[in-house]
Amino acid sequence: MARVTVFSYRPGTSLLHRLDPRFKLLFMVMLSLGTLNTGFPGLTLATLIIVSTLLAAQVNITSVPRELKVFPFFLLFIFIARSLTTGGEQLFAFHSVGPSKQGLLLGAQVCWRLTLVVLISLGFIASSTSAEIKAAVEFYFVRVPFIPEKRVSVMLSLLIRFIPIIMLQVQETHDAQKSRCVELRRNPVYRLVKLSIPVLHRIFQNGDQLAIAMASRCYNEERTGPTLRASMIDWGSLILLTIFVVLIQII
Repeated sequence: MARVTVFSYRPGTSLLHRLDPRFKLLFMVMLSLGTLNTGFPGLTLATLIIVSTLLAAQVNITSVPRELKVFPFFLLFIFIARSLTTGGEQLFAFHSVGPSKQGLLLGAQVCWRLTLVVLISLGFIASSTSAEIKAAVEFYFVRVPFIPEKRVSVMLSLLIRFIPIIMLQVQETHDAQKSRCVELRRNPVYRLVKLSIPVLHRIFQNGDQLAIAMASRCYNEERTGPTLRASMIDWGSLILLTIFVVLIQII
């Protein structure tokens, strides 16, 4: 049984929990795209709003770095790459290679935006059940021709709910290899292979077991989902969020 992580659904009565999942999915896309072309003032304002919303929904955002252990290193790699490859005024150089002032600013912006995307997705996952996510995805994909919207919605909802299980398996595999001193190997490729292959094997094995369990219980993609009804809160939130996205683009 997978332990409850920050990327698991948490029941609540906050505004984020009461929103229609279709609107939450739309809000997630709007905010993610809205932060791509904004500067530091807009990112600061967006961070305050997003963090305040997550705290009101009782989401423990301080545990995100612990849950996503690789993500900070991924951000560090992007920051270094941007600072070294972006032209501009070099702060210092070593063999003609060095970070530029413009590269540091651009790298900080990119890392900040990626962090906000993770927090936005966290808010959607932590406040929506699997059935709600399935219904919201199906609502949008039913309007796209030649796409089996029910099958896609089931796959995406299961994928999101598999995130805590995958994290648990990565941690258990890492702990097992740590007890066998695998991490003392200097070759990073060897350590990565010894970690990834067992993790992938267990993920596919659990996927097969889940498919067999669903089939044995006559689960199919045609089952009736929850009834979704938009309220004045949803439409009011849509108007406010649209104004907010426009605002962070111009400040």
